[in-house]
Amino acid sequence: MSAGKIDVPFSQLTPHSKVYKDECMYCFHTPEFPGGLYICLKTFFGFCERHVSDYANKSESLNFLHFARKRIKKESSEPKEPEEKITKLAIGVEGGFASDSSTVEFEDTYTFTQYPDFSVKYPLDESLLSERLLSICNQLAANEGAFRMQQLDAGVCAWDGTEKIVTKHANLVQCENPPKIGQSGWKCAECELTTNLWLNLTDGVIKCGRKQYVGPGVVTEGNEHMRQHYQQTKHPLVVKLGTITATDADLYSYDEDESVTDPNLAAHLAHFGLKMTDQEKTEKSTLELTLDLNQKWEYLAIMEEGSTLEGVYGPGHTGLVNLGSSCYINSSLQALCLVPEIRRRFGDKAAELFGSLPVGDVQENFNAQMTKLVHALMSGDYSKKADSDKAEVLNGIRPMQFRRLVGRGHPEFSTAKQQDAEEYIRYLFEKLEANTAPDETNPVDAFRFELENRLVDSGSMKVRYSTRTEVILPLMVSLDLATNKDAVAEFEKRKAVVEAAGQTIPPEQTVRPKIPLLTCLETFVADERLDDFKSPVTGERSGAVQRLRFQTFPDYLIVQAKRFTVSADYTPIKLDVELIVPDHLELEHLRGKGAQPGEDLLPEDDDAAAGPQVDADVVEQLVAMGFPATAARKAVHLTGNKGLEPAAEWVMMHMDDPDYAQEHPDFTNKRGNKAGQEANAEAVDQLVALGFTPRQAKYALRQNDNDSNRAAEWLFTSGDQVPEESDAMDTSPPTSAEKRPRDGPGSYRLVGFISHMGTSTHSGHYVAHLLKDGQWVIFNDEKVALSQKPPIEFGYLYLYERVV
Repeated sequence: MSAGKIDVPFSQLTPHSKVYKDECMYCFHTPEFPGGLYICLKTFFGFCERHVSDYANKSESLNFLHFARKRIKKESSEPKEPEEKITKLAIGVEGGFASDSSTVEFEDTYTFTQYPDFSVKYPLDESLLSERLLSICNQLAANEGAFRMQQLDAGVCAWDGTEKIVTKHANLVQCENPPKIGQSGWKCAECELTTNLWLNLTDGVIKCGRKQYVGPGVVTEGNEHMRQHYQQTKHPLVVKLGTITATDADLYSYDEDESVTDPNLAAHLAHFGLKMTDQEKTEKSTLELTLDLNQKWEYLAIMEEGSTLEGVYGPGHTGLVNLGSSCYINSSLQALCLVPEIRRRFGDKAAELFGSLPVGDVQENFNAQMTKLVHALMSGDYSKKADSDKAEVLNGIRPMQFRRLVGRGHPEFSTAKQQDAEEYIRYLFEKLEANTAPDETNPVDAFRFELENRLVDSGSMKVRYSTRTEVILPLMVSLDLATNKDAVAEFEKRKAVVEAAGQTIPPEQTVRPKIPLLTCLETFVADERLDDFKSPVTGERSGAVQRLRFQTFPDYLIVQAKRFTVSADYTPIKLDVELIVPDHLELEHLRGKGAQPGEDLLPEDDDAAAGPQVDADVVEQLVAMGFPATAARKAVHLTGNKGLEPAAEWVMMHMDDPDYAQEHPDFTNKRGNKAGQEANAEAVDQLVALGFTPRQAKYALRQNDNDSNRAAEWLFTSGDQVPEESDAMDTSPPTSAEKRPRDGPGSYRLVGFISHMGTSTHSGHYVAHLLKDGQWVIFNDEKVALSQKPPIEFGYLYLYERVV
């Protein structure tokens, strides 16, 4: 090094440059960890103290900006807010549940250093560094960092299960000669109610809302007069009187069927003589009533509030920081990491994989990101008990790049919104399989099982067997299966009397329907009558009886308790029930045995060749409701021909799926569909005549077995899924591992479950409870602790492990 200022080669920083200064490329060490991060001045990749030397040797990059960050606890004389003050169903935001990040500040230090002597670090000083070197170092120091920029671009914020849309009626046309509304003394125009009153912002009419049982002991009186008013007038936007403050109010839009915000609310209220600044809040909003419910039972039960939860640390106990509505990802990953195939494939081969990949590929390689994550969760490097006298808490990892890479291109998982954990696990399984080479063990095989469908033709008494493959066992939860119906009925009577007297019942005295999970399973495998089945032998619609059995049993069985259903008007709802969940499952008696001696098998016919038998009446009813025929067939098939209600629920809950309107593989495979088959020229011409391009027509026909009607239907509903020109002709399946369901004894023990808080899978919060070394452990994002009262009865997804 010369006696003059230090001057070394480096790359120019452009507006498109990505600076990886948030964490190491190969692990989750951040600038807060001892040793900090070393940012290469040539590639702008960041490395921790453990990995920087290997990188420098391979890349011959010698010059680095060293970044160290220190946490400093905020000093505050203000008392901690009690839990009753929570005003938002959120984490880490004002009014929400507390997050550790709100109690610390950061002190950053940047220095210049060179390999191999990293002990020598030069301050960013013009007396030591050349002007150009000092400039690039300062630019890197000021850069937001690649992960932060991705976070901002994606609109990711702290978890918030209560985000409201801006109403489309922000420019609402209001009535002329409006009535002037007083500041108080309101009453329903139809009845005598003086609470739960809503002001229609179009015509100034005041009427009561619906009687709303938000939860145990939480009820609002109402006779639905405002809804009736909307049905008569179609005036959609209403505000709840008594909830108006200087900055906010409880608004609802009937035609949008949403709680909304109105940027012009002050002007809309002033139209009727109401000034927001003069209003005083006297009633709870719908959100606050919902929060009462969550804090009183569901949230408190699942989060084990009231128990002294002792933190647990070390390998297998690493938390995942909530990146903004990412708890569904966090809980799913924690549960899947219980499975040895996942840990062996990704946790034990980190050095081997990273050594085989160019460092620049790590950020965009699924297996690399999965390996980085699983290895970090299993290592214990990010799960250490902090000293009480230190501010640094280096527990938990932030899988920002993993989330971005896995969700890329998906209409739901690429967003910052809350999603369904069950759907995410299925999607992640697809990613795992697509990135497993033919000579590698397919980790999804540990979850895969086959169901045998035995159908008996009532006309001929002949039998047909078919199979379908699953990775999750979906069990419908129905109030009809409750074991304590009399007790629930008595409780409802008592509650009505108590509420009529203006009182409420304490939440701990609430009696909820208790439903055995085994009863849900028995319903799933019970005989089902198909009245519309046409016998291929007699030609008559004499019906059939079908039943499901397990053809194979997986190593790990994921059971979905389908708490989410649809109401009579097909509005998604969540059932307020407690499940009776066994610690052990014995399922061997449900094993299918295939064709038996003496059974006559049904001949194959056109219907059978076209795919599984589905109830045609139910399909027709769903189509009449406006759903695509492909989605209707899929819904009836995947719900086991159980009738209209479960099929309608499925189709309502999956409308946002990217393959919603695509034919299920069980149908296309039966039809002999071959990827890459030549599209029929006449069929192409028919579709082009409808206004589609030849490329769209050919692609749709290949997806729908050259059936022009089905292809046209697919294009009208899913035409935006036709890939770009370069990809449209490539219909060959990706090279990946074969799908081989495993089999063994049908005996299981419960080792984990994922619970959901909230009224919808697309809002609220997910938490995982896992059995580790004989003890239940709660994984609530980055917080990991020994569980005292695992709320098994409130689970949504249950993970069972085979007992050998």
